Amino acid sequence: MTARVENNQIIKDGATALELDVIEWANKNASEYDAVQIFLENVAEHGCSGGEVGHLIYYDHVISYFIEHEEEITALVQATESIDAFIKNGDGSLKLCPKSLYSELSWFGFGETAYRLLEEINENEDHN
Repeated sequence: MTARVENNQIIKDGATALELDVIEWANKNASEYDAVQIFLENVAEHGCSGGEVGHLIYYDHVISYFIEHEEEITALVQATESIDAFIKNGDGSLKLCPKSLYSELSWFGFGETAYRLLEEINENEDHN
């Protein structure tokens, strides 16, 4: 199912755990924006490192987040050509992550998911 916006809230049936996290965070903060899509645009364009995503600031939070969403984040990293080569070994598998890399991976997973949800919403709006 594709994501859509109703009453300034994102809805997506069959969303993955990572998508649900991004959707819940966006919907929770939607009242701060004229449109919930603006939140997704901010995260997709500027990332999470500026504190836009409050639950991904401290190391203990990003490590837990990565562990919780490891399969989805790993799949996103492996599917994305633009991710820096330092994250991958020669065979495409993820390198063992030092503490700071958990932040990068968690922020990447959240930001890439926000970007993909925004794309789905825009495609859905173009077809309606």
